[in-house]
Amino acid sequence: MFRPKPDPKPQYNVTHAPVANEEINSYSLENRLKVSDVVICLEHNRYREETKSNLNLKINGDDVWAITINHTWMAFTSDSKNICVEWVTLISKFRRR
Repeated sequence: MFRPKPDPKPQYNVTHAPVANEEINSYSLENRLKVSDVVICLEHNRYREETKSNLNLKINGDDVWAITINHTWMAFTSDSKNICVEWVTLISKFRRR
């Protein structure tokens, strides 16, 4: 898996919405580790900005973005210092490319 080098700029505060937190807690340890790999990539400013997709949705007035890494899909909102994971899911093995 690609792991970007740590961003030299200040790290973002990554939080999880209650729905995402419940979903992550229902995963096995192996799948939780996959989710944590994506969180590391979310914290990397340049990588996140280059790979995110606009979902054309708004939550509390904030744009919702998505990122997919190694069969893990996350929807998130962000501002200047915070990233909130709104939803997380694992892509079915039948839908993987």
